[in-house]
Amino acid sequence: MVGSVGPYNRSDFNMWRSNRSTRNNQPRGSRTWVNPSLQANQERQNLNQSRRRICKNSPFWSLDFDLAQHRRDWAAGKEREARYKEMCALALLEHLNIAELSATASTSHNLPLPFDGKKFDTPHSNVLSRPTIFCPQWETGKAEDKHDIADWPSKSEMKYEGDDRIATDRLHGRFPGAPRMQGNETVNWQHKQIVEQWAFDDFLFPLPTEVDIWMRKHVIEELEFSEEEAREALGSEIMKLLDPEDQFLQ
Repeated sequence: MVGSVGPYNRSDFNMWRSNRSTRNNQPRGSRTWVNPSLQANQERQNLNQSRRRICKNSPFWSLDFDLAQHRRDWAAGKEREARYKEMCALALLEHLNIAELSATASTSHNLPLPFDGKKFDTPHSNVLSRPTIFCPQWETGKAEDKHDIADWPSKSEMKYEGDDRIATDRLHGRFPGAPRMQGNETVNWQHKQIVEQWAFDDFLFPLPTEVDIWMRKHVIEELEFSEEEAREALGSEIMKLLDPEDQFLQ
């Protein structure tokens, strides 16, 4: 069975093997009391040694990395984030002069709608105001004899594009298939023409050139902004948001 060990999946098997290796550090059948701090230190060393197989040259996970301290810092950061969001929600409600304050302010129907409830009649996106087909007015500006209405991706297409591409974790699922023209049911979905998209929607073309790929991997000083130039162009407030002192308060 591919990706599995007997009736168990591979992730469960790896977890069992990791726990087994941790237990093997102590004499089998021994009832000797072990200081909890020493035991925690041994577990940390085992994890750091296992890290060699995962990310050998990682600059963020050193051999003396304290995972327990990292978990405490992360939990404290999440608490700061929750308090910060609550303060921001209350400040927003006070700024908008909304009388009733509640803990569920983010889901309250009293909050104003995006763009103050205005609806646009042009086929433009709410973000960046770029022409897009993914909006209610997507047919505006198209020829009347063209009916580029796409069916929802078929089951086989969705399995090919996401569900079966990497079956180990749902985190790796992809986006739904691209909108394709309607056609005969006997025609495979791969042979159906993709609905004409705007440049903002077309994520497949144009294909990157060698220069584009080369520029992603190399730093060209003539095309780079210094921190002083970026601060002058964007402002100090935006620069602080791009590089916050506390990653949980942004």
